[in-house]
Amino acid sequence: PGMGGMPGMGGMPGMGGMPGMGGFENYSSDEDPFGGMGGLGGAGRAPKRKAPLVKRELPLSLEELYAGCTKKMRVTRRTPTGSEAKVLEINVRPGWKAGTKVTFPEAGDDDGRTVPADIQFEVAEKKHPRFAREGNDLVLRTRATLKDVLSNQGVTVSHLDGQPLRVALGDVRCEDGRQVITFAGRGMPLSKPGPSGKTHGDLRVVVDVSIPRLAPQQRDAVIAALDAQL
Repeated sequence: PGMGGMPGMGGMPGMGGMPGMGGFENYSSDEDPFGGMGGLGGAGRAPKRKAPLVKRELPLSLEELYAGCTKKMRVTRRTPTGSEAKVLEINVRPGWKAGTKVTFPEAGDDDGRTVPADIQFEVAEKKHPRFAREGNDLVLRTRATLKDVLSNQGVTVSHLDGQPLRVALGDVRCEDGRQVITFAGRGMPLSKPGPSGKTHGDLRVVVDVSIPRLAPQQRDAVIAALDAQL
C-alpha cells in the first residue's frame, strides 16, 4: 500500500535528451569518445594516409625491348623495426615502349603511421649505336659505294636478334629523299597484335651511298651513261 504510483518517477525528468551524452560532435580524431568501452574503442579513428608514390626509371636496351627479358630490381625499405632489402622482379614483354609503367603496391618505406608508398618503374629506352625506333618500326643506316649500287651488289647487316640480313642494293627505293629498303615484319614486336593480325612492325634500311671523286672525263662518261637510260 502506498507504492502503487511511485510518485516522481513517471517522466524521469532530465533523461529526455540524455545531457552529457550529446557532446560527441566536438571530439578530436585523436581522442576516444568511448573511453574504455571494449570493442568500440577505435570506431572514430581516421584511416591512415597513403605515402606519396615513389618513381624510378627502368633503362632498357632495344635488344631487351625486342626480345623481352626479366629485370630484378633491389630496393631497401625502412620499417618501424629497421630496414629490409627486397628484390622486385619485372617481366619485360617484347614490344614494350618508353613510358610503359610497372607499379608495385605498398613496396615503399613503412613508417608505421602511413600506408606504405607504391613504387613505380617507368621504361626508358637506351640510345642504340645502329638502330633507331620509330613507333613499331626499326630504322637501320648502312653505307654502300656507288659501284655497289650500280653493280647490284649486296651488303650484310646484323639484326637486333643477331641474325644476318642480306640487303640487295638493287631493291633500293627513294622515300622522303632517302634511299630505303623495307623488310616487312622485321621491326619491333607488337605488345598487342594489330587488327589485321600483324605481330611486328617493319625494318627500314637506309642506305647512304658514298659518291667517289671523279675526274671530269669520268664524270662526263657517267652522265652520258645515265642520259642513255632516260
